[in-house]
Amino acid sequence: MQSRKDKKMSFTVSKQCSVVKNYPELGIVKSANSETLNVTYEAIIVNSVDAGVAEVQFSVKSDDIGEGIITYSFNHNGLDNLLVQAETALKNSFNYL
Repeated sequence: MQSRKDKKMSFTVSKQCSVVKNYPELGIVKSANSETLNVTYEAIIVNSVDAGVAEVQFSVKSDDIGEGIITYSFNHNGLDNLLVQAETALKNSFNYL
């Protein structure tokens, strides 16, 4: 599905994130104040494409807290440049939150 010519990019947004404190020794999880973080997203792999919807994994990084992986599904416009399409779709989704 992905061709070598696809150019993976990344983008960074400032995002208000909820925070949960975990005290595993006590079995207690407690909400805390939210934080504003600079978060960098990069589409890394296409998981699946079906009926006009693509599912893509993103690498997510914040210098303040670390790294993770999320899965994002979006309506694609053809099979070319799916990683670029995914990053554009995710970035545009933040404008509607």
